[in-house]
Amino acid sequence: MLKIVATFLVLTMVQAGAVSASSQKASNGSEARSVDIATPFKKCWEYQFENTVKRAVASTNGTIYLSEPDGKVRAISAKSGQVLWVTELGGDIAASLAIPGVGLAVVTGTSSTGAKLRLLNFDTGLVRFSSPIAVSGEVFLGRSGSRLVAVGSDGSIGAYDSANGSTLWSKKLGSGVKIKPIFSDNSVAVPTVGKTIELILTRNGQALGTIRTDHPVTALAFRENESIVAGDERGNVTNYRDASGGVWWRFKSGAKIGTIIQTEEGMLVGSYDNFLYLISNYSGDVKWKRRMGSRLADDPFVSKSQLFLTVSVEDTALSIDLETGKIIEQIELGENKYAMSSPVLTDGSMLVFSIPDAIVAYSNSPCVSK
Repeated sequence: MLKIVATFLVLTMVQAGAVSASSQKASNGSEARSVDIATPFKKCWEYQFENTVKRAVASTNGTIYLSEPDGKVRAISAKSGQVLWVTELGGDIAASLAIPGVGLAVVTGTSSTGAKLRLLNFDTGLVRFSSPIAVSGEVFLGRSGSRLVAVGSDGSIGAYDSANGSTLWSKKLGSGVKIKPIFSDNSVAVPTVGKTIELILTRNGQALGTIRTDHPVTALAFRENESIVAGDERGNVTNYRDASGGVWWRFKSGAKIGTIIQTEEGMLVGSYDNFLYLISNYSGDVKWKRRMGSRLADDPFVSKSQLFLTVSVEDTALSIDLETGKIIEQIELGENKYAMSSPVLTDGSMLVFSIPDAIVAYSNSPCVSK
């Protein structure tokens, strides 16, 4: 039986329908948007959950997708907070990915039927295809070129045609997977519990190489040149040149690495001793560092010249200047309304947060009346 990924707010806005190394200049493959720094954010709407929501997905068409128990997917307008449609798929939702111009990909599974990959129409929620897939355990879903790639925590991995769900190839890695893989237009890098990073060509499943690490990898990112930057449980950050494992530079922090994001200004690195660093792409030197009140709730969202982040069990969100590390704005979420993850920026100027039992939206443009 597939286990639900324990991420409360997943960002999957992707540029040109592909999660590429270049698109990782925004947070987690998301499309970078320009935000008016001078205009403060104000609350526009709040949507209370009818059930316990495991995951929310924001797409480039300005819609928030909530994954609820029993395979229910609810689409909500990012502008107004109104429900647009509800689709019931059955089973547990293990992973989801919004693909601009294509649809919402959803992996579901039950103990009796196994895993299924479905593609939902953005506008109606109707299922465009449903295909069985050979992955199990906790599931990570990404896109590489025209292919959907699913990786299971048991080491199972498969690539599927995003147009019809047909299986292109599937294989089993030698070790399990606990940390989310990263995807480029041509390949996927999978960190395993066996202290390796497996690089696989997504066109045919061919192994490109294996990078062996001294300690388990805890965070991973592609750079714009498709070299790999990996953080580990001992606080090391290493830039590997390619699949051969040759090292470009290394950086050492004081604790386990939880976040690595490629940005236009450098590599954004978050460690478990509550520090956030901006590191030079080319030398590994620190450009700036900032101590946070606690650990980051999730990966920050990067929007060109600034980043938005939330800190665990705090009821404020921060906007930070990416070049200098200085705080631009604090967004008050309300007493005891701490963010479960970092915000999603959708519809150009709408920041959407996941808080206990609700999602809430803030905007630096006029709010839309329901």
